[in-house]
Amino acid sequence: TSTLFPIAFLVVVVLLYLTLGRAVDVVASVITILFSVAWTVGAMGAIGMPLQVLTQITPIIVMIISISDSVHVISHYKTDIAAGASPRAAIVSACRDSALPCLLTELTIAGGFLGLLANDILLIQQFGLITALGMLLTWLANFTVLPLSLRFLKPRAPLATADERLSRVAGVFQRFLGRVERAITLRPRRVVTIAVLVVGASILFGSRVRKEFYVFDDLRPEHQIAANIRTIDGISGGTVPLAIYVETRDGKRHPDAMLDPSAIALIDRMGRKLETDFPDQIKNTSSLAKFLRKAHLLLAGEDLARESPLPSTKRLVAQELLAIEDPRSLRDVLSFDRATAAVITMVPDGGSSRMVPLLRELRRYLAEEEAATGYRLTLTGILGVADGVYHSLVDGLVGSLAVSVLLSFAIFCLVLRSWRLAVIALVPNLLPLCITLGFMGLLNIEIKPSTVVLFSITLVIADDDTIQYMVRLRRKIVELKKQGVPDPYREASITTLHETGLPMFVTACAVSLGFLVLLLSQFVGLANLGLLIGMSLLSAVVADLFLSPLLIMKLKPNIGAGSTEHASEEKAVVAQGGRID
Repeated sequence: TSTLFPIAFLVVVVLLYLTLGRAVDVVASVITILFSVAWTVGAMGAIGMPLQVLTQITPIIVMIISISDSVHVISHYKTDIAAGASPRAAIVSACRDSALPCLLTELTIAGGFLGLLANDILLIQQFGLITALGMLLTWLANFTVLPLSLRFLKPRAPLATADERLSRVAGVFQRFLGRVERAITLRPRRVVTIAVLVVGASILFGSRVRKEFYVFDDLRPEHQIAANIRTIDGISGGTVPLAIYVETRDGKRHPDAMLDPSAIALIDRMGRKLETDFPDQIKNTSSLAKFLRKAHLLLAGEDLARESPLPSTKRLVAQELLAIEDPRSLRDVLSFDRATAAVITMVPDGGSSRMVPLLRELRRYLAEEEAATGYRLTLTGILGVADGVYHSLVDGLVGSLAVSVLLSFAIFCLVLRSWRLAVIALVPNLLPLCITLGFMGLLNIEIKPSTVVLFSITLVIADDDTIQYMVRLRRKIVELKKQGVPDPYREASITTLHETGLPMFVTACAVSLGFLVLLLSQFVGLANLGLLIGMSLLSAVVADLFLSPLLIMKLKPNIGAGSTEHASEEKAVVAQGGRID
């Protein structure tokens, strides 16, 4: 975080200057960002939230979402200033116009992050909770700190001078929006066809995505620690602990229970099973039975040990344990009260494709031994725990994503006051998920714990621009219907596109660049997360610019008073000399 956040911050400042033009606007935005991040980090400390692999990117998310609100407020503010309004009046107007859409946006994003609480993994729950809180604090900073900063900071250059520097960039983007307008109005079928082809190609590439994880997954291959792990794997046979925990059937602690010959025989069978059935993954095991074999050979002699390699009574087991020179060497395989034991081994970090079959076969074998012997056997160790976490995350991907989609839809319905408009709003947000899956297949990025959360993150952050566009669009449609405009949907879609297109594109670039900074991370998981989210959010804004207005114009969801819409249709018919039946 100490490296990535400053880099992301610098990228954002440069982008803000290229967008806003005036240093005073950039400074006001930067002050707001710092307050947003400081309040979020302070909230983490206040509730005792730790800084872990996911929560360390929360400040970056807060920063780039803060930019979104700031750009919308400052854009409106500068428009009013250019129209002749006083700074105070412009600030009031900008806040009045943007406060509700930005609040609804933040609530939507916060709701999406809260959907991560449905996941079983504490690390993801913590990330979802603190990031959701950060979204609300971001909105608070943008409508308290930002207006105050704009009010008291005095620009050195007049607004016109800044606008001259930006005219070329703005002109290029306006020409681009003109092409978007012509595409969605004159060639809508071509736009839909391209969207369908992109989705189809994404699904095709996405079908190649594999499920794979490594215990030391986040280390880059060229990292020195990764090289050391590979060396140790080759010398000692492995670096990842795998253990089978042995206890009595009732789970209670019975002192000396593991000294029973039946328990010793079971432990011995399991150790030999691991070494003989899985020679490629397991080179050597450590267990109480192995220690007793050596002690029994020493005390009973070779002839007797050849016939019976382990002590046959509980008393003999206790006596032969006394022959072990260093009892501390038993502490990994036998509890202090001798009530429980373990068979432990080290396996190479060969990936889930090699380890999952081993674990599946071991679980089947342990179930058979449990049924035959009456002992409770648990597969554990880092490999066993990591496998459980992996399956909990990956197998729960569809469920957690479904929760995020339902939450987004519910909030869209509440915010937009129209389930039809909510369905339309979901389309440009679900499209990037398909594209993300396609990128994963194209770049050979596997589904693993470090990438499984990106779908939910992409969905909730992509909601930002959609809400900003849809809220203003709905307001514009209602106004145009009251004015009796013949086709309010077309007029509102195009007008809102030109009003919000530049802020939407700028914020999408800021968000994407902020996440792409994660490519500099020393951990592959975070780098892949930043790459995929960055590319997905760029595709999301393209989908917003093309598909949202197109769907509104074609589907014409019922917004505002139906009677007003009907009255507008009647006026159009009468104007053409027709008769109303």
